[in-house]
Amino acid sequence: MPVAYVHGVIEEAGPWNPDGKGAMPGLSAEQREIAYKIVKEVEPQPGDLVLPKLTASAFAGTPLSMYLSQLGIDTVLVVGETTSGCVRATVLDAAASRLKVGVVEECCFDRTEAAHAINLFDMHHKYADVMSLASAISYLRTGSAEVAAAAATGSAVA
Repeated sequence: MPVAYVHGVIEEAGPWNPDGKGAMPGLSAEQREIAYKIVKEVEPQPGDLVLPKLTASAFAGTPLSMYLSQLGIDTVLVVGETTSGCVRATVLDAAASRLKVGVVEECCFDRTEAAHAINLFDMHHKYADVMSLASAISYLRTGSAEVAAAAATGSAVA
């Protein structure tokens, strides 16, 4: 399964970003560098795609859509932070691109539990299938949405 890491980058100062602080104006340059770093526990492996992004969505301004299309990918599982920001923007763009979208509940987070829960609820009812980590693992092992759905409900698939 292809894995893509799409992470924020520190934007150079320019007409749309006069002070060079971008989406994190309250942080120092050192704090922004730390905030955008992919942590060691989930760092990319050889062969994984790593793309920088300047907006909340993993699709806006990146070649991610073309990469997925070239591979014949029709389904994405979205994880990351924040649920109400980058995850949601990515889910909306993926759905608008006619991809099937899953969001792994335990693999994204937000500043508050309320923001996390409300955004998962809304995405699940409009744009994506919000699934448990167990369901996502089942799907990845089998490639079957039916097996993943059954795992989520505890039922068997014939």
